[in-house]
Amino acid sequence: MNTSSGQSIAFDIMALRKFARMSGKYLFMVLVLFQGVIGVEEMVSLKHLVSETHYGPVLETKTTNTIEKTSSTVQLDTYNFNKASSFYRSLSTSYISAIDKNVLHSAVLKTIPRPLRKSASLYISDIFHFSEKNNLDPIWVLSIIWTESHFKPRASSIVSATGLMQIMPNTGTFLSRLLKRPNDKKLVMQLLNDPRSNVELGTFYLKRLLTRFKTHRYATVAYNMGPGFVSRRLRTGLPVGTKNHYFNKVKRYYRILLSGVHSLEKESFEHGQKSILKFKSKMKPIKYYLGYDLRFLLQPRYAKR
Repeated sequence: MNTSSGQSIAFDIMALRKFARMSGKYLFMVLVLFQGVIGVEEMVSLKHLVSETHYGPVLETKTTNTIEKTSSTVQLDTYNFNKASSFYRSLSTSYISAIDKNVLHSAVLKTIPRPLRKSASLYISDIFHFSEKNNLDPIWVLSIIWTESHFKPRASSIVSATGLMQIMPNTGTFLSRLLKRPNDKKLVMQLLNDPRSNVELGTFYLKRLLTRFKTHRYATVAYNMGPGFVSRRLRTGLPVGTKNHYFNKVKRYYRILLSGVHSLEKESFEHGQKSILKFKSKMKPIKYYLGYDLRFLLQPRYAKR
């Protein structure tokens, strides 16, 4: 009796173990299938796929807030003067193209005398904008405006030159026609009295003169004396701008304005040097990688007796 009952109990235990093993295997397979189905439903519910195009479904790209914040802080609002030729070689157009607009404006405005600084600050953004649009040296344009009107938008001369860049009415009509603006004399005078439109016409005219005469010297004299005067001087072999009071004045103002850019460039260089000196590299010294810092014990050690 005892032997038969023991055999039956052992058989029951083996059967239970086999059943548990098989049920566990099937349960594992069911869980894997269930997880796969849930994963597909989750992908569809999260809308990783957008509407199909003729190229097929397009994956939707997502950016985290951290990346957006980093890009917004790193990205600067700058100009692009890389295609502009500088009036003085010491002006780096690539440098002023890498500086934030407001920082560049303030550095240049600091060099202008205080009585003129307030008026210049009202129009400096337009001056830089149209200088960039026409691929002109903005410091050169500022120097011409300083020479022509001292940044006074209502300035007018005896010969009816008007506005910040002192444009003649006939010249304004000609430039308006090229820019497909109104050609009526009254409307042209309204454009010349508007500071932004005046700078737009003046920078466009400077671009034409620079393209025609190839050098800033000839273009500057032509802006003041007229392109016909420069053409006649060049045709007869006479010098242009050597003893020209207007050109010398533009150069003097240019050097003053350029000093602001140079001081900003120097400040950036010194700041970069300080940051490099404060930088502590996490890399180990080169002696570590060459093995020079290993200390070999040449004297053998003996056990104490």
